[in-house]
Amino acid sequence: MSEVIMPKTLDMAPEAKPVAWFSRNPYWEKTANRRAIDPGTGDRVTLTMWQTRQAGGGLVRFGIDATKLLHDQALWRRARIEDTARDALVAAGVRQGADPLEWYGSVKPVPVERLVIESLDDTYRWQTFKW
Repeated sequence: MSEVIMPKTLDMAPEAKPVAWFSRNPYWEKTANRRAIDPGTGDRVTLTMWQTRQAGGGLVRFGIDATKLLHDQALWRRARIEDTARDALVAAGVRQGADPLEWYGSVKPVPVERLVIESLDDTYRWQTFKW
């Protein structure tokens, strides 16, 4: 069996089908930034893209033909995400600077061989990922 990106359950919609999420953002999906605790204040903060790269030991993004994915109402329906959960997810994404119209997803595992995989180098350029 090949490697796959597995759909994941949403914390704010645990009754919904799991989704493997993708974004059409041409540079970086802001909801992918990690969250952390500020050691000075104890507040929960969202890291920047660069801080996320540093905290995680690198950044990788996956590209796929969007016609192979679900989008907008088709995605919400197939994933059985209720309107209140969808609205909360969209609002949280917008607060983080994301554009929910760029979100796509699959309720089925996505084979890695279908993906274009890139990593961010030290000069903020995306390069083909080398295994």
